[in-house]
Amino acid sequence: MQAIILIMVVGIVSGVAIGIQGPMASIITHKLGLFESVFIVHLGGMLAALIPLVLFQHGGRLSQWRELPWYVFFAGLSGLIVLAGISYLIPRIG
Repeated sequence: MQAIILIMVVGIVSGVAIGIQGPMASIITHKLGLFESVFIVHLGGMLAALIPLVLFQHGGRLSQWRELPWYVFFAGLSGLIVLAGISYLIPRIG
């Protein structure tokens, strides 16, 4: 039962985050520019991921990044494209 509740909470929190990320990124894009927005959002995400890695010492396997297939790094590029598209389109199509 606890696993189902955790799954539901993670789903709700993730859904809310998706819902607010686009409009917030769009505000940054409007004020600063598209590439500045993408940079700021990803910098914030990097810092948010770095904190638990340092505090909880979960970064032990991070050193094995070289063992990943080369093509998985396109996930970062995909994230940039998605965020740039959302930031550009939200103020134009609502």
